[in-house]
Amino acid sequence: MADEGTTTAFNRRDFCKTAAAASVAAVFPGSLGVFARGSDAIKVGVIGCGGRGTGATLDCLNADPGVEVVALGDLVPDRVESALEKLKSKFVHTPVKTEECTGCHNPHTSAHGKLLAESPRAICLKCHEGIIPVKAVSSHKVALEGNCVACHDPHGSNNKGNLVKALRLAPVVDRLNEVLATIPTDF
Repeated sequence: MADEGTTTAFNRRDFCKTAAAASVAAVFPGSLGVFARGSDAIKVGVIGCGGRGTGATLDCLNADPGVEVVALGDLVPDRVESALEKLKSKFVHTPVKTEECTGCHNPHTSAHGKLLAESPRAICLKCHEGIIPVKAVSSHKVALEGNCVACHDPHGSNNKGNLVKALRLAPVVDRLNEVLATIPTDF
């Protein structure tokens, strides 16, 4: 309702001019600079950083070079840290790289937890069958038990061989050099 003390001079001609300008702006918004310029980046925020959320994030990152993950969220803070580590991993397991998750996982149901298609040992030995020789004289106990994930991350890691922890050979090599230094060489 208009205030009685003010009058607005708005005639039919002004109305037509304004309506025409609005119509042009609606049809050609970019040409008039109505919208700010965007970028080619596709910004993604992830809610839920468990296995499926991290996998979906990897799919997004592989889908387009312009994808940027700008936020990760989960009710369990450790899952965010774990997802972040996976997404930044230097070494990614081949089935993850090639998006062949069903080689290890059943997307619908499982009797093995984490939607694994078979026992972890059976899954690992599908691709790494020669890792344990038939007549081995000595073997890594964890490998014999089929608990490969005790040492290896099945998705990715910053360590070669997808090892959970980096091999620490330096102290062994240092000690070996100390021992070798005590052996006389002038015989």
